[in-house]
Amino acid sequence: MIGGGVAAVLSTRPRDAGVAWVFHRCSLTGPSTWEMLKLPDALSRQSVEDFIRLWGGQYTSGREDSACHVVIDDHIVTGQNRHSTLIAIQNFILTLKR
Repeated sequence: MIGGGVAAVLSTRPRDAGVAWVFHRCSLTGPSTWEMLKLPDALSRQSVEDFIRLWGGQYTSGREDSACHVVIDDHIVTGQNRHSTLIAIQNFILTLKR
């Protein structure tokens, strides 16, 4: 998952109380809150960064908004933004070959 595609994890929120989130304790990245605030419709979007942290995931991001930042946690590969696309895809292919 890369950039805004990481927002797909928002749909995996548990519906029942007491059930752990499927990505609980996983290390993930996606657009930072700062990156999302620069978008024209920022107020209508939920922050991926906040969501990951709220549900028990580990969130990291690059130092700069345009930084290439990829996080690999076992078989999950996430990229912070479009600048991370190539490296994220290459690492995903490598995880498939394990």
